[in-house]
Amino acid sequence: MKGGTESRRPLTSPAEAVDKEAIRAFDGMKVLVFGLGILGGGVAAANWLLRHGARVTVTDLKTEAELAVSLGRLEKPVRLKLGGHDETDVKKCDLVLFNPDIPAGSRFVVLARGLGKRVENEATLFYRLCRLPIVAVTGTRGKTTTCAWIEHFLKACSIPIPAGNSPTNPFMHTLQLLEEDSDVKPSGGDDRTRIVVNELPSYHLEYFGPGNRGPDIALVTNIYRDHLNRHTSMEEYADTKANIFRQQTEEQTLILNRESAWSAFLGQRVSRQRQLFFSTSPLPAAAAGLYHEKGRARYRAPGSSSDAAVLETGGFAKKRGAHNLENLLASALTAYRAGACWSGIQSALETVPEIAFRQEVVFKDDRLTVINDNAATSPDGCMAAVNRFGGGRCILIAGGTDRELDYTGWADTVNRLISRRNLIFLEGSATEKMLSALAGSAERPNIHPTLAACFDAALERAGNYRGATIVFSPGAKSFEKFDNEFERGRVFNEIVEERLG
Repeated sequence: MKGGTESRRPLTSPAEAVDKEAIRAFDGMKVLVFGLGILGGGVAAANWLLRHGARVTVTDLKTEAELAVSLGRLEKPVRLKLGGHDETDVKKCDLVLFNPDIPAGSRFVVLARGLGKRVENEATLFYRLCRLPIVAVTGTRGKTTTCAWIEHFLKACSIPIPAGNSPTNPFMHTLQLLEEDSDVKPSGGDDRTRIVVNELPSYHLEYFGPGNRGPDIALVTNIYRDHLNRHTSMEEYADTKANIFRQQTEEQTLILNRESAWSAFLGQRVSRQRQLFFSTSPLPAAAAGLYHEKGRARYRAPGSSSDAAVLETGGFAKKRGAHNLENLLASALTAYRAGACWSGIQSALETVPEIAFRQEVVFKDDRLTVINDNAATSPDGCMAAVNRFGGGRCILIAGGTDRELDYTGWADTVNRLISRRNLIFLEGSATEKMLSALAGSAERPNIHPTLAACFDAALERAGNYRGATIVFSPGAKSFEKFDNEFERGRVFNEIVEERLG
């Protein structure tokens, strides 16, 4: 295979991983942590602030009992204002660190900005204080998988450091590790570049603007209809995603999905940075990037009129699903631009990790396979699972909380690939929309109040087949049944373990 031959400027680590002078300014600062939450990001931020001498107040709509686990993880005492928010607390502080669940249009955010308070969330604060090169990923689908695969491809040539949007690696916990050089410092003689790889959902990106640095490489995986309970329109949602690259310089790179209907919309907001594309079909002659054709990925360098085959993909799409071919192209192109070589990516291609709750095989024997696709929180995510696993022996568990999403396309896919008697629903507001979209059959809907009851019904149906597949792919969020998606995914795995061992 031939490789790309253009001269790439590799990402390099500065002498200092963090801005120590800016960090010293937090000593004595009055900070309001607006929303501690239960997923770990708020706790990591509060602990980081406490370690650096800030005077911290925590406010949250939840009660002390509801936040018991999070409060127990705080390293020092803080002033608590729980069970609601008070404008007085905003007025008394120097900086408000908003939980990403707080919309940027909230009256408290508007109040803080109007009073001239410093407004941040954990992501914007990390970007201000971290000096290492950053690869950032946003999009509706594929963020976590793509980030994990970028890290996987970079390991041979650099030290990838995961950060953000995860209970495992909250932004401010990662920043603390960088300050301490704990687990992220090259050993003696290791001169590999340290590169932060992080995912940025729209909830974080709402707060990005002038004054924030742009990531060295920004990747937008795709944009589908989602989060319209938060954003007023798809245009507003996509425009918020564009914040990931608005502050980029001409030395930085933006990577877009050529096949996404929203890439042209995003392209109109590009100013100075290099622009590349990934695609599962050939790129237009004027477009640079990575595309797939006849079992190979081909790369065209910026400014070049020719391309070269750089990766053999073989049966990757058949083995991992068509949507994961997109994730592969996106992550491989991003890793290459960050410094990985094509031969190294090729060597690592067959060992890309399976990601928890993303079409994850959680049980398999000669009679039954069980898939946990809990992270499919939108119709498009569920459709990807149905396209991959659907068929006469597939039982689908779906349903949850509606977020003003359209299930018409979902219903078309499900009607085509899943027998109506193999459809099992967890009750919820989204379930009602799903059933409405599926209208036209006299078959009685199989709806249950608990996830355990859904799985038991699925097991009963699976007994009719040898080689059955149960796919839990909700196609919706979980607010009516669970605190969050992480809890829902864990509960499903626990049920599988209880029933099947």
